[in-house]
Amino acid sequence: MRRIICFIMMVITCLSLAACSGSNVEKVEEKALNAIAGYSSGKEFMIKGWLMPNTNTYESYKLVKELGITHVMIDDGTGVAFGTEQFENVMGYMHELGVNGVFTLGNADREASPYDGMDQDFRRYPAIKGINYFDEPRGSEQNRQISEMISAHEKKYGNELFAYTNLFPYSVYNEGYDDYVKNFCDEVIAKINGRKILAMDVYPYYSGDKLIESTWLAGLETIGKHARDYGAEMQIWIQSMENLSLGNNSLRKPIREEYAHQIYSALAFGAKGYGYFTLGSGLAAGWGEALIKRDGTASESYWWAKDINEEVCSFQDIYLSFNYEKTLAVDGDEAENQCINFLYMDKRPTLDKVSNISAAEDALIGQFDNGGQKAYIITNFAEPMLGKKNTVKMTFENANAVVVYADGQRNVYRLIDGKAVFNLNIGEGVFAIPLNV
Repeated sequence: MRRIICFIMMVITCLSLAACSGSNVEKVEEKALNAIAGYSSGKEFMIKGWLMPNTNTYESYKLVKELGITHVMIDDGTGVAFGTEQFENVMGYMHELGVNGVFTLGNADREASPYDGMDQDFRRYPAIKGINYFDEPRGSEQNRQISEMISAHEKKYGNELFAYTNLFPYSVYNEGYDDYVKNFCDEVIAKINGRKILAMDVYPYYSGDKLIESTWLAGLETIGKHARDYGAEMQIWIQSMENLSLGNNSLRKPIREEYAHQIYSALAFGAKGYGYFTLGSGLAAGWGEALIKRDGTASESYWWAKDINEEVCSFQDIYLSFNYEKTLAVDGDEAENQCINFLYMDKRPTLDKVSNISAAEDALIGQFDNGGQKAYIITNFAEPMLGKKNTVKMTFENANAVVVYADGQRNVYRLIDGKAVFNLNIGEGVFAIPLNV
């Protein structure tokens, strides 16, 4: 089942067609597609799953592959023990199917030492491509340990394994979050010579009267800014299940549109990958059913995730060739989302080569650049539980066409005076590249 999005309002399409002949329309499309072909990156999103499937069978990892998961997080404490026969089997399944692994050395929840597993030689397993040195480190002492481990591994492996790190969300530190992230970047990220990934987990959807975590976007903004400035890849974890045992902070099961809502919101802040919390079921008491059920079969939410993975991967090649610059949150004419109030460590930015921006509901617009060519992620940030669609209007400077990726499809539209109107469904986003061709 596919989401249906109307990209450009019919009135603009009609004006465009009336202004030029059919052959000219075809020439504009051809020129536009030729222009963006030069931005092919050959890269793909890193799409992760936390918690290995419970059954750990070949069939369950085949489901993982078909879901579009590129990397599974491997953790001794919540998966299969390193070096056991079952572990060897799982590594063989993953390697055969082309599913990669990221091995977690330390985890705050189970108070594991960050040095656990350092004596292992991960080159024994071709499926393991990276190391998650510590999940949710708490400060300078753990930062020092993580930096020591990465340095030791760089001497041992060179650039064979990438360095992955996942930080706490904004709500743990609040006003001190920028210092927390910057200190980590100074003490760890800046010292990494190879590929480095800076991730954050945030689960924004609550049960009861509190619909959404108010500091969600502030966290994305902080991670996105520092990942950009320190040359790291920004990634996030999204909420894909419920936990109703947390009192006032209990998490509800996200609806289908909220998967897209979380991913497109992160892309608007420059994310180059995302992960599902969780892939396998049975995390702990209170947590609900994950993408793959305990019996190793697909849950309902598995198909939601598969759908959105296919959609965003349709533009990964082009999107990942652009560099993130900044994000503008647009206050809707008809509503305001409390998350926007916590944004902007500095001041609200002005987007380049765009004017006359408006939205019916709250929206996020992320700006990207490749050699002077701008591109934009445009996200309907209205809370999906309220069931609101959105209309975003923008005028692109010196542009007579726009390439739009949405709903897994690519379309080229002729613009009159650079004016475009995007009609976005609940929780949805688009990737737009305005051109002068």
